[in-house]
Amino acid sequence: MMRLSLACAGIRMKLTTLVLVFLASSVMVFAQTSRTGKVLDDTGKPVPDVNIIVKGTTGGTTTNDAGEFTLAVSAGQTLVISGVNYETKEVLVGAEGPINISVAAKSGTLSDVVIVGYGTQKRTNLTGAVATIDKKKLENRPVQNAMAALQGVAPGVTVTRSTGQPGAEGFSLQIRGFSSVNGATPLVLIDGSPGSLISVNPNDIETISVLKDAAAASIYGARAAGGVVLVTTKRGASGKVSVTYSGRYAIQNPANVPGRLHSWEEAQMANESRINAGQSPGYTPEQIRWMQDPDTNFVRNPANLNDYLYYYDLDQTDLILRDNSPTWDHNISMRGGGQKDNYFLSLGYYKQQGVFKLGPDQADRINARFNYNLQISPVFSLETRLAYRQSNRLAPSGGNAQIFSNLYTTRTLYPTFFPGTTDRYINDNSGNFAYARLKEGGAEDFREDEGNAQFVFKAKDLVKGLTLSASYNPRLGTRTIGTASRTIPRYNLVGIASYMNNPNSYTKSEYKITSDNVQLLADYVKKVGTSHDFHLLGGYAYEDERTNLTTGRAVNLATNDFFTLNTGDPLQATATEDIQSWGLASYFARFNYAFRNKYLFEANMRYDGSSKNAKVNRWNSFPSLSVGWRLAQEDWFRNALPVFNEFKLRASWGRLGNSDATNFGNYEYVSQMAAGVPYPFNNVRSRSFYQARLASPDKVWEKIETSNIGLDLALLSNRLTFSADYFVKNNNDMLVGLQLSNSIGIQTGQYNLADLRTKGWELVAGWRDNIGANFSYYVNANIGDNTNKLISYNGQQAVLPGINFLIEGLPINTVYGYQAAGYFNDAADVAANPRFSSAVGPGDIKYVDVNKDGAINAGLGRLADHGDLVELGNSSPRYTYGFDFGFSFKGFDFSAMFQGVGQRKLFLDPTTLYPYTSSWLVPMDYNRDYWKPDNLDARFPRMFIGGAQNTVRSSHWVMNGAYLRMKNIQLGYNLPVKLISKAKLTNAKIYFSGQDLWEVSQMWLKDAFDPETPDNASWQYPFFRTVSFGINLTF
Repeated sequence: MMRLSLACAGIRMKLTTLVLVFLASSVMVFAQTSRTGKVLDDTGKPVPDVNIIVKGTTGGTTTNDAGEFTLAVSAGQTLVISGVNYETKEVLVGAEGPINISVAAKSGTLSDVVIVGYGTQKRTNLTGAVATIDKKKLENRPVQNAMAALQGVAPGVTVTRSTGQPGAEGFSLQIRGFSSVNGATPLVLIDGSPGSLISVNPNDIETISVLKDAAAASIYGARAAGGVVLVTTKRGASGKVSVTYSGRYAIQNPANVPGRLHSWEEAQMANESRINAGQSPGYTPEQIRWMQDPDTNFVRNPANLNDYLYYYDLDQTDLILRDNSPTWDHNISMRGGGQKDNYFLSLGYYKQQGVFKLGPDQADRINARFNYNLQISPVFSLETRLAYRQSNRLAPSGGNAQIFSNLYTTRTLYPTFFPGTTDRYINDNSGNFAYARLKEGGAEDFREDEGNAQFVFKAKDLVKGLTLSASYNPRLGTRTIGTASRTIPRYNLVGIASYMNNPNSYTKSEYKITSDNVQLLADYVKKVGTSHDFHLLGGYAYEDERTNLTTGRAVNLATNDFFTLNTGDPLQATATEDIQSWGLASYFARFNYAFRNKYLFEANMRYDGSSKNAKVNRWNSFPSLSVGWRLAQEDWFRNALPVFNEFKLRASWGRLGNSDATNFGNYEYVSQMAAGVPYPFNNVRSRSFYQARLASPDKVWEKIETSNIGLDLALLSNRLTFSADYFVKNNNDMLVGLQLSNSIGIQTGQYNLADLRTKGWELVAGWRDNIGANFSYYVNANIGDNTNKLISYNGQQAVLPGINFLIEGLPINTVYGYQAAGYFNDAADVAANPRFSSAVGPGDIKYVDVNKDGAINAGLGRLADHGDLVELGNSSPRYTYGFDFGFSFKGFDFSAMFQGVGQRKLFLDPTTLYPYTSSWLVPMDYNRDYWKPDNLDARFPRMFIGGAQNTVRSSHWVMNGAYLRMKNIQLGYNLPVKLISKAKLTNAKIYFSGQDLWEVSQMWLKDAFDPETPDNASWQYPFFRTVSFGINLTF
C-alpha cells in the first residue's frame, strides 16, 4: 500500500513538472511578439536580402526590397544579421518599438566578394578585368532568358539578337570583340559546370561574373578565348523557412511592322516598272478599276473557265498578325535550413505566345533547381546542386521566313479563300498562302530536356588555411525536333486543282548529349605577420562530351493527319547519324600575393591536353601574369588626396586558347571518309565513300595573347566609382584553309597561318547616395569600343560590293560599295556620265567614277584594284553603351535602363527595299516615295522591273544602325510590413515593368526595320515591345 502511494506521488510530481514546463513555455511563446524593423547600410540606404536569425534558435527571416522585416522575437534576445558584402552584426532586442539596424559594408564598395575562376576574391585584390552583374539587374525584367537581360549592363559585353521568334531569338554573346574569325564563343559556367545563359532561370541567379582579360580567364585555358561567364545560383539560408512567389503577366506588341499598299497602287507601280523597262503594262485600266471597286473582286478567267482572275484589295497583315501577344511567368522558391545545413528549392514556368493569330507559334520553358549544403562536421561538408530544364517550341513547318515572305511580297489583289468559301484556298501560284500554311501546313515541334548535377565534397582546415575539394558534374541533354509538312489542296470552280507541300513529308531528329566533369582542388591561404598575404590554388580537371544526332525523313506518307516515319514511301526514306566525342584533361594553378594590401601580384598557369589534336600537338600551356598597386593605401597618397577611398592601377598579360573554334573538328588530325552518292557498278547501285578533306596533323589550337591595363577609383566615401580599361588581343595562330588550285581535287586541311589583332577600351562610372533617411538613388553608365585588323589571312585580298568578312589589312566585316551621287535626272545627264549598265535612264542611281576611267565597275576586285568601290564603314557595332538610374522612397522604387550602339553600318537585302527586282516582289507603303519627274529628291529610284542597275551595293542603301533604346523601365511599391504581416507575409511588392518600349534610331527606314536587324536580312519575325505587371510575395 505504501509502494502504491509512493508511485502515485511520483506520477503526480511528474505531471506537475510537465504542467509547469508547459506553462513556462506558453508564457515564453506569448512573450514573443511580432516585431517589425528595417536594415540600412552606412549611407542610410535600405539593404534587401539580409538574413536575420534569432541567436540560439532556427527562427529567422530576410529583409524585403525596402530593407524591412517582420520577426517573432522577445525582448532580450539577440539577432544575428548577415548578408553578402556586409559585416556580420549582433543586435540586442529592446523592450518595444521598431528594430532599426545599421550594417557596414565590408571595407567599402570595391571590397565586395567577386566570383572568379575556381573561387572568390575581394574586389580590392583583383588585378584582372572582371565585370560583375548583380541579381538586381535581372529581377522583374520581362525577358525570355538571362542573356536578354545582359544587353547594355557592362562594357565590352555585346549581346545581339536576330529575330523575335519565341524560343528562337538567336541571341549571341561577344566579349571584347573578335578573338578569331573562326568563332570564339564565351565559356559559360553555372556553379562551375558548363551551361548556357539561354537555359538558366534568371530568377535563380545570384550573381554573374564576366572574365574579360587573360589574367582573369587564363585559368580556363584552351576554352577561354572568347572570355568566361561565371553564373552563381542562389543558396539556402539557415533559419525559418521562407517561401517566395513571383508572378508576371505581360503583353507584347510587334514593332516595325511594315505597311502594305492598295492593290491598285501596286498595279500602277508595276505598270510603270514595266514601261520604264521597255515592256508592255501588266494591268489594263479596266483591271485597275476593278481593284478600286469593292463590288468587283473577281471575274471568270477567259483563258481558263474553271477558275477566276482576282482583283481584291486585301492586306492580310491584320488577318495573320496579333496586335498583342501574352506571356506568363511564374516562379516559386523555398529556402531555409538549420545550423548544419541549408537549402534552396525553386520551380519556374515561362510561356510566350507568338505574333501569329493562328497556327503553331509559341514557346514555353520549365526550370527546376535544388541546392543543398550540408556541414557534415567542422571539417567536412557536402554541396549538392541539381537542375532540370525543359524547353518547348512550336513553329510553322516551312519556317517563319516563308510566312513573312508570303505576307509581304505577294500582291494584295489575291484573297485568302476561294470566293464563296471560308476553308478552301485559291489555285494560283502567286497567291498569298500565309494563312493556309499557318493553319494547315503542319508544324515544327521542338523539345529540349537538360539535367545537370553537381556534387562537391570539401575538407576545410585539415591543415590551417588548406581546403581540399572534389567535384563531379554529370550532364544529360536530349533534343527532339519533329517537322510535319502537310499537303494542302487548292481549289477552282471544279474542285481540287492542285496541292501545296506535295508530297507531304515528316522529318524527325533526335540529339543526345552527355558529359562528365571532374575537378580536384587544393586551396591554401596563409598570412605571414601583418604584411604578407599568400593564396595558392592548384587543381586537376577532366571533361568529356559525347553527342549523337540521328535524323530520319519520310516522304509521301499514307495519311495527312498522322505523322510517323513508318508510313512514308520506303523507297524515298533517308536516315543519317552523326556521333562525336572529345575529351580535355587539365592541370592548373594560381598564386596570389599581397604586400600590406597595397602591392598585388597574381600568376596563373593552365596546361591542357585535348583529344582534338594529334598526339604531338595535344598539350599546350596558357600562362598569365598580373599586378596591381593600390595607391590609396599609401600614406603619402591619402594625405595628398584624402577624397579617394580607392585608387588602384592594374596591368596584366596572358595567353588563352580557342579549342572550341567552329572549324576545329574532333578528328581532323586523321584522314576521314565521307559517304558519297550511290555509284552504279555492274548494273548495281553501290555505296560509295570518299575522302572529303586532307588531314591536319600539324594543326594546333589558336592562341590569343591579351594585354590589359586598368584603373579603379572610389571617391567621396565610396559614393562615386570609376573604372577604365585598355586592352590588346593578338591571335597569331589563327586557322585558315590553304587557297590551292582546284586541280588538287580535294579540300585542304587547316593550318595556323593567319593573324588577327583586336584592341579597345572600356569605361564604367557610378554614383550612389541618399537624401535624408528615406530617399536613396543611383546613376550608372558604361561605354566600350573595340576595333580589329586582319593582319594576314593566306593572301585574302578579294574586295566585293557589300559586307566583306575577310580582307587582309582591314577590319572584319568591312563594307564596300559604290558611291552614290543622287539620280540621273534627264537623258542629257545620263549621256554625260559613266553608267553601270545600258539599262540606266533618268531616275536611276548615279555612281561616282572614283578612278576616273570612264566606267563604273569593281576593277579587278582586289585590294590593289577595286575600281570605283569605296569603303563605306563596318557592320560590326561600335561604341556600345548603357546607362541606368533609379531611386527608392518610402516603399516606392523606380529604375530605368537605356542601351545603345554609337556606330554601325547596316546593309539590308536590296530586294526587300526595292520592288520588282523580280516581278513578284511588290512595293510596300514606304516605296511611295520613288523618283518621278515631279519628285526628283525621292528616297527610292524609279520603278524598273529587274532593276539590277539600282540594287548593286552602294552608299544609297547603307543605313546607320546607331540607336538609343529604353531597354527597361520599372516602378514598384513594397506594401507596408504592418499591413502584410496580418496575412503572414514578410514581403509583398507590386510592380510595372516595360521592355524595349522606345528607341531613337538613325536608320532612314526605321518604321519598318529595327536597328538590331542582322546584316543582309530580308523579312523576318519582328521584335516586341513589352508591358508587364507583376507581384512578388514572401511568406
